[in-house]
Amino acid sequence: MIQQVRTDALENVYVMGRMANTGSVDLDPGPNSATLSWDFGGLPGSGYFIAKYDSTGLFLWGYRADAARSIAVSPSGELVICAYLDPYVPWDADPGSGVHPLDGPGTGVVRWTTDGTFVSAIVLEGASSIHCLTNNTGDVFLAGQYMGAFDADPGPDTTLLMSNGFFDLWVARLNAADELVWAVSIGNEGMEYACDLVRAGTDLLVSMRTVGPNPMEQFDVDPGPGTAMTTFNQNQGAVALRLDQDGQYVQHASFDWAVDWWAPLLGMLPDGGIALAGSYAGQAGFDTGDTVFTVLSSGSDAFIQRMAGSGWSPSWADLFSPQYGNEVIYAMSPFKDGAILVCGMFTHAFDADPGPGTDTYAPSASSGAAWIGSYCYTDGSHIWSAMMNDADRDVLYDLCWSPADALLLGGGLSTGADIGLAGGSYLIATTASSSAMVARYRSVDTQCVTVPTDIPEGQAFAPRIRVLDGRLVVDGIAPGGTLRVLGSLGQLVVEQRYMGQGTSIPMEGWPTGVYVVEVMGAQRVVRRICTTH
Repeated sequence: MIQQVRTDALENVYVMGRMANTGSVDLDPGPNSATLSWDFGGLPGSGYFIAKYDSTGLFLWGYRADAARSIAVSPSGELVICAYLDPYVPWDADPGSGVHPLDGPGTGVVRWTTDGTFVSAIVLEGASSIHCLTNNTGDVFLAGQYMGAFDADPGPDTTLLMSNGFFDLWVARLNAADELVWAVSIGNEGMEYACDLVRAGTDLLVSMRTVGPNPMEQFDVDPGPGTAMTTFNQNQGAVALRLDQDGQYVQHASFDWAVDWWAPLLGMLPDGGIALAGSYAGQAGFDTGDTVFTVLSSGSDAFIQRMAGSGWSPSWADLFSPQYGNEVIYAMSPFKDGAILVCGMFTHAFDADPGPGTDTYAPSASSGAAWIGSYCYTDGSHIWSAMMNDADRDVLYDLCWSPADALLLGGGLSTGADIGLAGGSYLIATTASSSAMVARYRSVDTQCVTVPTDIPEGQAFAPRIRVLDGRLVVDGIAPGGTLRVLGSLGQLVVEQRYMGQGTSIPMEGWPTGVYVVEVMGAQRVVRRICTTH
């Protein structure tokens, strides 16, 4: 399966993939063969590979890279690999005829040229990093976690970082000569894990999840002389942090989210704000600016949260199928116009439209199906979505945009799938038990559709749902539909027919919490989230 996909200024495509257990993979989709094989002697194992293709999908090169955990590509095509170094098995970082073994435990930072030739490698002992970035001057930015004492300087000098608890977050910058420019550490008495690392102009955006002591102790996320405290209300949470190119604190936001280990993902928006996405398993609180509500997941539930403007003000939150559970977002990448694209997988019936209308999918197997969706950054409304699924588990792990605005997707398919997305059908198939998939799309709809507030008679079915003076008020509807209200765990609270163009229901006695309101018309179902206080 493909776990990361990247591109350069010439529209070339770079992928990092994983081979699960003993087997082989042919990296050349054309008439030739470029087969890599792994043999773990009947024991569980996994191997990794890195490959490069041109913009038409023509295979250029590919090599085994079993210690690789993430890649970064400069505009010119220079490749940086972040490697997890095993303390027992050295990894040869040179894919060519040379030999350059790296020993662990720790993180390896390896550089290859645009044609896959080894350039250099360093080892940072005792820390892990699966997030890296690079730029056109050769700088490398790293984010990961460590425990105890850790020397972040790969050279002869020492820059000692000390964790406050079990695991702390660390962020570092190396120059083109792999010399340390700066390194910082952030954490409390619990455990902090790096989740994402993206560019914000010349600044860095870092996200982390934290599992703290119970009760939670707030901690300082400013690595400099200042103080910037978290504001958690529970002992599991997440932080979005902005640092400048010198590692100095700029701003942050705290979130009461019991997120899964890869979340939250981060992305910059055109107004200077950020989008966050991922999945949570447990309790999470979402702030929409005028309302703060708390939900309890029914498995792993997907979400998107917008923080608007340069001040990161709470704006809106999209929550997906809270009555079903087990849908996740593995990757997010806002387009330059602000449309937020996410991808991942789900295992149960799943509505990809969190707002007006419905776009429901059901996987053909309990092991799961891949999905992708596009959402308007101004209000979170659904633009389009699609499913990829065949006989077994299918998943989309990564997406990114090319300089020419092409969309790149990477993941894994079972026996095949329709990968045409929201456009025309495009079927692919394989005779293998599973396959890696990378695809490029030249034209992607990112245009937001504005729904009018006042709906003239005979126009689109777009009800308004809100809470006023202790009553659930619904209007802008056509007579003869059905109204249902579900609790946060999917239990039925109210179900009734309505005969007019509006209705209201007293909410007196309803427990404080989140409710899903479903308005079912003749051809559409509209779902909204409402809260009681």
